[in-house]
Amino acid sequence: METKVEQRKQFECLLIQHVKQQEELGQRSVRGPFEEKKMTQPAQECPLYEDTDRQVSAATVIQAGWRGRVTRARVTAMHRAAVIIQARWRGVLARRSLALMREQRRKFIWAATVIQAMYRGYWVRCKLRQVMQHAKYVSDEENSLEEDIDLNMNEEVC
Repeated sequence: METKVEQRKQFECLLIQHVKQQEELGQRSVRGPFEEKKMTQPAQECPLYEDTDRQVSAATVIQAGWRGRVTRARVTAMHRAAVIIQARWRGVLARRSLALMREQRRKFIWAATVIQAMYRGYWVRCKLRQVMQHAKYVSDEENSLEEDIDLNMNEEVC
């Protein structure tokens, strides 16, 4: 096992190496791509370079896996949210449709009631007319019978 002092030295070595690489990149962009500069050999400066490279690769794989997991979770959450929104919208449409059907049914029932009332009124008027005609007929018959009786009585008296 490495001691804390050795770990600290390795960390400082890596940090210095990183700073130098960043400086070289900055200087290269200032000087231009045509001027060559000797790159430092990280393996010569720091003996743990190969191990660090492996660790960086492993960290990259872990980060890629994590980003993939987070992305999949986000896509799943968005899918669930879309399903909820769609279900709620279908509910809104269904309630609107139900309200429209209820209103239409109410109008049909009202129209049927009006038609029935009109028919009943017509039927009652027809029956009343028949009763009145019958009453008139009976009245006319009675009057005619009374006249006949009066005539017969008058003939007998004479």
